[in-house]
Amino acid sequence: MTLTEGQWKAAVAHLHLAMTAYPSKMEEIEQLIVEVDRANGRRTFVAWVRWRDANSPHPRNINNPAEWPPTLTACMTAAESITKEAIEAYVGTRTPQAAGIWATHDPAGKVGWQRLEDWP
Repeated sequence: MTLTEGQWKAAVAHLHLAMTAYPSKMEEIEQLIVEVDRANGRRTFVAWVRWRDANSPHPRNINNPAEWPPTLTACMTAAESITKEAIEAYVGTRTPQAAGIWATHDPAGKVGWQRLEDWP
């Protein structure tokens, strides 16, 4: 089945959210994403993003997903590599006062967090 751009983005974003909710199903979900990509002639790039907001309570531990507020977390998906500038622009749409940004390529958003300054 061929998806429109909007359908593809929505489907892949929901699948990545499912990975966090059902970690035991991660391999199956990753394979489904690969199949959706292949059927649509695409490759999905993923970046989970977290930020601090000057107007929100300060999250204490970047490496503990359970303690990071979900309102300061998002999963970005794109058909091209996700750049520092794309992450900064996205976070800028969520808060005008980001006090720190971290990101990871981990599809489940669990490990590999790094400061945006160190983003590849």
